[in-house]
Amino acid sequence: MIQSVAPSSPPFILSTYGSNNKATATDVFKRWLYIYNQCLCQGVRVIGFSSDCDARYLRAMRLCTRFFAQLPNLNLVKQKDDFHLQMPERWSWFFMSGLQILLFMQDPIHVATKFRNRLLSDIASMKMGDYHVSIEHLINLIESKNKIEHNLIKSDICPKDRQNYASCRRISSELILQLLNKMEDCKGTYIYLSLLRSIITGLIEKSTTIEERLYHVWSVVFTCRFWWTWLQYSKVKINYDDNDHETIDNIKLLKENYLIDALNSYLFSSQTCENTFRIARALS
Repeated sequence: MIQSVAPSSPPFILSTYGSNNKATATDVFKRWLYIYNQCLCQGVRVIGFSSDCDARYLRAMRLCTRFFAQLPNLNLVKQKDDFHLQMPERWSWFFMSGLQILLFMQDPIHVATKFRNRLLSDIASMKMGDYHVSIEHLINLIESKNKIEHNLIKSDICPKDRQNYASCRRISSELILQLLNKMEDCKGTYIYLSLLRSIITGLIEKSTTIEERLYHVWSVVFTCRFWWTWLQYSKVKINYDDNDHETIDNIKLLKENYLIDALNSYLFSSQTCENTFRIARALS
């Protein structure tokens, strides 16, 4: 599927093919480069690719952007049409190279549902300092408060529905955050759901201004980095940096007159293609 960064342009089908789902990250990487080069031959500049949180696709994204991963004997920066972004030297917190041929985005809705699913997991046990991050805090709200106060339903905390994005919005609503913030033992859950709210506001909502978008996405990044530092000896992994580096790259591209529509980050997602994909699949 192809999605233009112009809001008025609908997505359309580029190609269809069969798959046995045994492709590796390198296979995905080669496929993306082939699409990129073939489109370039036709005068079409592919800005980047978006996908869900499949590990193979995330690995391919890191290989192409050289984000703590790199293929030997392959130099992608020799392209004449690459994006060359000059990053300030004092930005020691910005890890991605300023020389890229493609930009990538994990699907924000999948990122949001991953956050929710981690909270609902029976196996995962999360802490922030002295505070626990627990679904029990939401269960207590449902059982002890009137629905008018929290607007939650039991399916919002059902772990079987792993792609329930509407639940992500409800459990991170202002009503929930205000109630949790008033309870001292719920501070961990409050911070965690505040991160989920920032993901939704910064990457998914169309009405968010660019200043607000930057604030929310990088608030999540720095909070997760501090949290990861505290958890560095545990098995918990927080993977969110890619999208926020791409947000900075998009803004730099706009300022340097590369992309006029670079700030429409809600279109840098595979979700805009989902409806067309479902229709095409129904025809098969």
